[in-house]
Amino acid sequence: MEISIIDYINQSLRCTFCSDSNISTEEVFCENNVLMGRIMCKNCRNFVEIKNGILDYSNQYNEDIDRIDYANQAIFYNTWKLAPKNYNSVPYDTEYEVYKQNYKIFDRKIVLDAGCGSGRAFEFISQFDIKLGILIDIGQSIELAQERFSNFYNFPILFIRANIRQMPLKNNSVDSIISNGVLHHVNDQGEVLEEFSKISKNIILVGIVTSDKFLGRIWIRGNVIRKVLKKIKSTNTLIFLAYLSSKVVFFFISIIHVFIRNKSFSALFEIVISDKFKSQKLHYLMLDYLTAPFYIKHKDSYYFEIMKRSGFKLKEKSYSSQEVFFIFNKE
Repeated sequence: MEISIIDYINQSLRCTFCSDSNISTEEVFCENNVLMGRIMCKNCRNFVEIKNGILDYSNQYNEDIDRIDYANQAIFYNTWKLAPKNYNSVPYDTEYEVYKQNYKIFDRKIVLDAGCGSGRAFEFISQFDIKLGILIDIGQSIELAQERFSNFYNFPILFIRANIRQMPLKNNSVDSIISNGVLHHVNDQGEVLEEFSKISKNIILVGIVTSDKFLGRIWIRGNVIRKVLKKIKSTNTLIFLAYLSSKVVFFFISIIHVFIRNKSFSALFEIVISDKFKSQKLHYLMLDYLTAPFYIKHKDSYYFEIMKRSGFKLKEKSYSSQEVFFIFNKE
């Protein structure tokens, strides 16, 4: 059975002020296939504007929950804007394989991409027969995602600017959640996973850098560097430093690879060095490493325990050179 975006808003959204789910869409309309207008909570009478097709909850700022996240969102927006176009459209092999092998979690399902950024990950799964897509991000990156799918008509997509710690969705309102490369940028990761477990009926797929990963331990060391670099206000200076760092890393990885034949290191070599977009990807990765905040402090087992308490069990675990992908099923 098909579902429209307006039908979904009526059935599945809740007010972030009073948590009531009696939402009015009387002032919502479509213009050139773009959602416009505003929605209203019939209980507390609060409005949420729809700006250029995006439900915008950014004015509902919560000092306790959102202060750090809103401060960081500009970093991610600038990073996505500066990321090479090739990086934004070409998946890493492991990531793509995880999606392809588990296509059934998307097939005829309502799928939420929580912390979607520029929509890169969702673009990979948009080839599947999805019933309805929901993309949520806290910052301006959601505008990049909306632009990416501006001429996409395979299935309806709802764009929401909101914090993934407190999403305007009712419990059990989506079938599957994906969240790739997001949790290690969030301080209270357990809180976010609990929010996911309330909203998802069946499946949660998470791609995260953990402290069990070698790369995770390197990223942790980078927190010291990032504290210093936060004082640099010039974006161009940071871009140059990222470029310089990428050249240094490129050189050393090439040299070390001659002597080390470790499986994990070889995978990293294939991703960073052997890929035809190698220099651009490495430049972007170093920009990410030097500027984006990371909260890599938990082992894999921590996430298993959080999800177990929330009624989800681990179905599958896959490793890439950068992240581990967990797929959880509701028990």
